[in-house]
Amino acid sequence: MILLEKHRKGAKAIRKYDYPKTPYQRLMESKEVDKKTKQKEKIIYENLNPAEIKRRINECQDKLIHLAAPLRAPNEIVKIRRKKMVIHTMNPKERNHNTKNPNPFLERQKFEELRRAAKLIWDQRK
Repeated sequence: MILLEKHRKGAKAIRKYDYPKTPYQRLMESKEVDKKTKQKEKIIYENLNPAEIKRRINECQDKLIHLAAPLRAPNEIVKIRRKKMVIHTMNPKERNHNTKNPNPFLERQKFEELRRAAKLIWDQRK
């Protein structure tokens, strides 16, 4: 939209806009552009195919993505060794405690955490 006029009424700015139009419509309505140019643009506009343009854009984007990060096949199959570990159900801050002076509350929390983790593992094996 193009701003047609703007004026102030006290502290409030009042703006009036033109109706929304495409650049092609504005070019066709313009008096500054000669008829020959308008005819050439009209022929180009009528021959446009939005679906074909979209397909070409997608092809170009795919080429760019491939150039930026090409797919590489691994040279050999990699075996991933997974460690069996306990899934912690509490934050690390809550798990940390002083081993020299064991706090019975924290010991109980640690026991409960191990119990919950063991239960999760047991449920996954079922």
